[in-house]
Amino acid sequence: MRTNKDQMGGGKQTSELPPGELERRKLLAELSEFVADSDLSIPRIAQLMGVASGTVTAWISGAAKPQGNKLREIRGFLDSHSP
Repeated sequence: MRTNKDQMGGGKQTSELPPGELERRKLLAELSEFVADSDLSIPRIAQLMGVASGTVTAWISGAAKPQGNKLREIRGFLDSHSP
C-alpha cells in the first residue's frame, strides 16, 4: 500500500539520489564488508585511516556521510588493504 508521502512524490527513489550518493553508498558498503571480514578491530582500522573509531562506526551505520577527500581516502585505504 502506498503512503501519502509516496503518492505525493516525497519518497526517494534510487534515480532521485543526489549526484555521487550511490557511489558513496557503494563505497561505505565496501568499507562495512571490509570491517566485517577483517581480523582488524574498528579502532585499529580507524587508526590506520587517521580518524576516530566513532567516525568509522558512524560511516558504516549511515549516521555520518564522508565527503570529498575522505571518500578518496577511504577508497585508497580499501585499495591498499584489500586482497
